[in-house]
Amino acid sequence: MIQVLRQGSDLGEEELIQWCKYRIAKYKVPKYVVFLNVLPKTAVGNNDNFSNEVK
Repeated sequence: MIQVLRQGSDLGEEELIQWCKYRIAKYKVPKYVVFLNVLPKTAVGNNDNFSNEVK
């Protein structure tokens, strides 16, 4: 899961995963979380999903 936090937010990886465990199906809960400052954009201005893949 890739997540962009609001300025001043102090949400952690474990907190987000726990939040997901109580609200979505078990198989949909992310195994890891990556926090970014901004999402990469394409030349057109859409989210660049291919650059969001975590290696």
